[in-house]
Amino acid sequence: MGKRKGDSYGGEKIPKLEERPLAEFSKICRKISDDKLDVEVLRKFLDELEDNKDNDSTLSLIRSSFDDKLIVSLLSTYSVTRSEQDELIFTILQKAERVYQVELPKYFPIIWGQNAKKNYENLQKFGTSLHVRITPNEVSCELFAKTNCLAFVFTCCSSPHSTTRVLAYYCLQRYLGLITTLQASPIAEIFEERTFLIYVLKLFRQSVEIEAQRLSNIITHFFARTVDLLFHAGENPITNAIIAFLCLKPVVDFNNVPEFYKLLFSSSTEHHKEEQNWILMLISEALIEPMDYNLNGLKLLQGVFTSSMTDQTSRKHILSILKSCVQVEGI
Repeated sequence: MGKRKGDSYGGEKIPKLEERPLAEFSKICRKISDDKLDVEVLRKFLDELEDNKDNDSTLSLIRSSFDDKLIVSLLSTYSVTRSEQDELIFTILQKAERVYQVELPKYFPIIWGQNAKKNYENLQKFGTSLHVRITPNEVSCELFAKTNCLAFVFTCCSSPHSTTRVLAYYCLQRYLGLITTLQASPIAEIFEERTFLIYVLKLFRQSVEIEAQRLSNIITHFFARTVDLLFHAGENPITNAIIAFLCLKPVVDFNNVPEFYKLLFSSSTEHHKEEQNWILMLISEALIEPMDYNLNGLKLLQGVFTSSMTDQTSRKHILSILKSCVQVEGI
């Protein structure tokens, strides 16, 4: 009679079929727990999860492998981008919770990056009763603005769909409420751009005249780019001019290109070219539909093009604007 899988042969036990892949799986788990993870390791780990998802004999073993050390290692490596590594980590955690019933709520609010390891080490050290958890607001507010999510919400206020605009305005109001009440913690500090972000959001809210008002793409792109400027203030010479403009206005006129004349005919002795090119680039990239062309000031560009004060870079932007105009149906 032949030997069955799992029987001994020559004094050596033959591993069962389900034991062999788990041996490799355990090695991968140890690598991840020891912070020795890369794209290749994550791919193998995800393949193992996928291959064993319908194997009842391995479900509990794989579930138990998701201990604190492994999950914290994944979270501390995750950086919330569209890179292959981050997408693999996201899929692994998603599959762990949905397929293998791993309890992730005990790690809520989820923290990633460098702060993750310190936070979860304190959680393990002090326990849930003594550990001061970072709040969801502290985790997300700065990142939401810094990674252009807030800028995207601003642009949604130009959507032709009223439902999208309603959601966009709600998100802006919700975000304003969160950063207004934001407080520092031992783990997260209040980011320095917060104060002016509050001012910009309030100014935008005060300038809206009707519920779910549809705004020109040029207006929403202006606010979106203003948010980006706040986080790169030292890198862009246009920042001071934009901040000065916003601080002087109780409301922004949504029928005009913001600071169009001042930036186009900049009197700055140091940065007049940068200011002129910034406003021209904004218009050329945000001129999407007829309502954008109807803003006051745009027709002036045809005369500016022939001016001796206009350099080749500015002329290039103006030509791009005119090209956008002829491509928009209805102009």
